[in-house]
Amino acid sequence: ITGRVDAAVKAFEKSLAIEPSRSARANIGNVYYYQGRFEEAVRQYEAAEAIASSDHLVVGGLADAMWFLPRRRAEAVELYRRAAKLAEGALKVNPSDAVVWAQLAYYSGRAGDPRTAARAEARAEVMGEQDMYVQYYLAQIAADRRDISASRAAMQKAEQLGYPRRLLEADPLLKTLLPPRKKA
Repeated sequence: ITGRVDAAVKAFEKSLAIEPSRSARANIGNVYYYQGRFEEAVRQYEAAEAIASSDHLVVGGLADAMWFLPRRRAEAVELYRRAAKLAEGALKVNPSDAVVWAQLAYYSGRAGDPRTAARAEARAEVMGEQDMYVQYYLAQIAADRRDISASRAAMQKAEQLGYPRRLLEADPLLKTLLPPRKKA
């Protein structure tokens, strides 16, 4: 996997040499985030945000990387607040997007807004029961609440729905909570 990841980063860097883009910067940030290289992830997400400052995914990714840098935790909380506002804007355009409801719940929880987090989580659970990305965010939300059994149940469901186990195994928040593989 390491070789494929390195090749992906090189491909994104080659793309950036041709034309700077939000997606290439954010994708490199994602790779570094999952590798636990949070300082490097922050730099990539900051570059992506300079291109797309109204993209809640980019702002949320930057917040995620900063969250794991203790000296930058307060900045992360402010970025989660901003990501939540941007997600709310996206929901005004498409209120039936279960993944964005789950992201809003996640951002709001980390930003210290439990009321919005609970409301958004309830919507995401109802609307996105069969969506692997919703289940992934529900696992993160439960992990943040230290509800290990709910986090594991959501991870298992996400995996059953097609979310890659290797991403769960690499996720800085979830990897220590991941239940063992079920034997076939």
